[in-house]
Amino acid sequence: MAMCPVDNIEPGQRPLWDKPTDCKIPCVDPVPAPMGYEKCGDDWWCADGFYGKVDQSCVDQPTLDDDCTARPWRLSGCVPKEFEGRNPVPSANEGTSVCLAPQLAYAVSSGSCESMRPGELCTARCLRGCTVGCSLLFGCPMGNQDPNRLPDLVKGDCKASCEVCGVAPFTDTDGSAGVVSGYVAFGPAHVEGLMAEHPVDSYAVYFADSCGVKLGEALQVIPKGVQLHYCCRLDSYVAKLEGVEKPEQAAQIVVVVRTRQGEMPTGMAVELVEPAARHRTGAGCRAAVPALLLGGGFGRWALWCGVIAAVVAAALESERPYV
Repeated sequence: MAMCPVDNIEPGQRPLWDKPTDCKIPCVDPVPAPMGYEKCGDDWWCADGFYGKVDQSCVDQPTLDDDCTARPWRLSGCVPKEFEGRNPVPSANEGTSVCLAPQLAYAVSSGSCESMRPGELCTARCLRGCTVGCSLLFGCPMGNQDPNRLPDLVKGDCKASCEVCGVAPFTDTDGSAGVVSGYVAFGPAHVEGLMAEHPVDSYAVYFADSCGVKLGEALQVIPKGVQLHYCCRLDSYVAKLEGVEKPEQAAQIVVVVRTRQGEMPTGMAVELVEPAARHRTGAGCRAAVPALLLGGGFGRWALWCGVIAAVVAAALESERPYV
């Protein structure tokens, strides 16, 4: 225990204390961070432009002679990408193949960890501003011979935190089979429930299957506007589709956020219903009301049926764009 002398008059007087017999103090983070390393959350990662996996060791223990001052972690394992001997493990042998880049479904920046050699480790950054997380560490298996092999995720997690706040019901105005026309209206992006477009560069509209997986290239890309949004207005952005051929697997239209680092892997979807299917839906709802009257529970079911009928009627009533 340390104490200040009761009669002390010296401004620079150090506390009086009994030195311990040994020092058991954990290492602290180096400040500033060494070149090639950065800390995110509780973990150290290889910085942009560096490959490898961080190894931190507390080899320089404090001593009694330096008043048990904590020593910084000693970091190693990250080497520059352009360094020919960057691979921390034996280089690829003849007959092996590099791994493909990680899938963007991981929500990492475009172009991350391309052409990883067998046995190599690589750090990919999460999309800044639209994810919760820092980076992911990927590895290409030693001795890989499959040119289509995706890298393995070693550690890390990028959780999506922003998407458009909503998409208006879509009305297909084209009566041709396999062709879609209409207006896709949607609201601005929000970040974990707060209206915020600062991470956004643009919005991309895609066809998607029933699971929300994007199909083909973007149908349209709409740049972020300059207007500030304080609520979720579904007419903030409008994409016009005119005579667009629909993929066979398409069941939805999805709107995804694009940042300067890349595109979010998922987005907000709206059902893609053809005109004939909409008419059948409305008729089915009207026919269900008498049956519900006979079966009881009218209040609850009639309410839901009324809501569905209202949405369908509104969609059929007007084919003009949202303004």
